[in-house]
Amino acid sequence: MAAETLFKPDSATLSGYTGAVTSGSNIVLTCTTTTSNPSATILWYRNNIRIYDNDDNINIGTLIETNGDYNGKISEQQITITTRAEDNQAEYKCKARNSRITGDVNSNSVLITVYFKPDSASLSGYTGAVTSGSNILLICTTTTSNPSATILWYRNNNKIEDNDDNINIGSLIETNGDYNGKISEQQITITTRAEDNQAEYKCKARNSRITGDVNSNSVPITVYCNA
Repeated sequence: MAAETLFKPDSATLSGYTGAVTSGSNIVLTCTTTTSNPSATILWYRNNIRIYDNDDNINIGTLIETNGDYNGKISEQQITITTRAEDNQAEYKCKARNSRITGDVNSNSVLITVYFKPDSASLSGYTGAVTSGSNILLICTTTTSNPSATILWYRNNNKIEDNDDNINIGSLIETNGDYNGKISEQQITITTRAEDNQAEYKCKARNSRITGDVNSNSVPITVYCNA
């Protein structure tokens, strides 16, 4: 009887990623090995940390085996990722493992991009009633977003433009946020008038790649008229 020849796969290939997705979308990746004897099992990794099927945003499919060269088997398996903000710029790969031969075979790595809007926007800076003609400085700050969020300003639900005669909207400032996103911050200076008394100000954060603005808290201001 001829001796059985054991061999592990020469390579493993990860495919299926076609480009950036929005948070909450599914990505299906497929890991395919070359021929192996005995057949290879497939292990999955995210940022070099092993992924298991019970991870809450992960579904690992059934291992499928087909006939390969040299009386071996080709292994294939899919993983479905329901993407979250923290998956932005995460690196996925698979490894093929032959139970009879030491040394896993690494696939290529796939770096995924996830668009996500900020969870919230907060409006701060108002400290109390002012007299007409005084300046009020309001600050709008978003949580992390990819791409970075722009900020829109509203007074009594009407959009404020920078050329309004008593309004100055500052430059948008971006800083690094979680999940390789950006935190946006912008200030508005209001030179108060009598008609600003009990006016309600708020800001909205807008991600250009995802529909649906994110509203801040509202700030009603009190303006005392000069005698």
